[in-house]
Amino acid sequence: MTEKLHTSYEELVAHKLMDTVALNSKFSIGVISHNDELKRRIDEGVLGRFFNEFAALYRGIYAGEPWNEYLICTNDDCGKKTGLPTEASLEKTDEEFNANPEKNCCPDCKSPMKLFYEPTNIEQNFVRVFKEKIFASLLFSHNDISTEMQMAGFSLGWETTVHDGYKDKMIIGAGDLGKQVLTYDEYFSEFREHLGKTHTEHTPVFNSAELAIAQKARDARASYPLLNAVYTRGQQNLAVYPGQEIPVIGHTLSGSKAEAIFKKVGFTTGMQKPGSEEVRVYSTLPRLIAGTQKYISTK
Repeated sequence: MTEKLHTSYEELVAHKLMDTVALNSKFSIGVISHNDELKRRIDEGVLGRFFNEFAALYRGIYAGEPWNEYLICTNDDCGKKTGLPTEASLEKTDEEFNANPEKNCCPDCKSPMKLFYEPTNIEQNFVRVFKEKIFASLLFSHNDISTEMQMAGFSLGWETTVHDGYKDKMIIGAGDLGKQVLTYDEYFSEFREHLGKTHTEHTPVFNSAELAIAQKARDARASYPLLNAVYTRGQQNLAVYPGQEIPVIGHTLSGSKAEAIFKKVGFTTGMQKPGSEEVRVYSTLPRLIAGTQKYISTK
């Protein structure tokens, strides 16, 4: 009889899809990347627990401050977001919302509210992108009661191009209520200003897409190791472009802790247009690997 796997950590390790390293006595980091074996295992349906836990972690983190992406107003002209209180249970709050969705009205315009991330949809989206292009570093913590490893944070990235990076959650964000932050020409000009005039629309780039850690694990000082791991894996897989420093693009909320971290490790920030919550960030993989390693060494 096949042994039942209880956690996403056990799933990934058992199927040899994740390299792991201990961060300290309480936390470990795992690194996975898209390849034929990962695609095969996803198609076989053996990573269901991982995607379920990852989607719940993602929703739980972004439902809190500073994003407040738990509910959003169904009135597109309003777009009010409301978050989840720090100590609230995502699972219990979901149950309460689903039991009485009509009771959740927008505090501004009184229109109905809906879940910012619908659980099934976002889980299916992660299945798709992990098959296509994801590099991921995952933070795991020991459960307080048992020795089980629980997912507590992540950093995501993937290979794209300067042209396609414009559409990779780079310009349009829910925080901007669908408004365009930059035209493509403005974006391309800003990219070349930060990373060099020799780049074309077809230059390969690495999209540093996500960095998020659950509240309970933020004392682990894992931001720099998570970023270093995903940048290093990106550099290893994008080494098919010899002699070229791979540019990195990303975006973050202006004034956020993530923006401060990005600046410390080697990103420069683009312009912030009035009415937008987001700023674009630019760097290169070698610069970011060196920058994150410096802070790992001093922490």
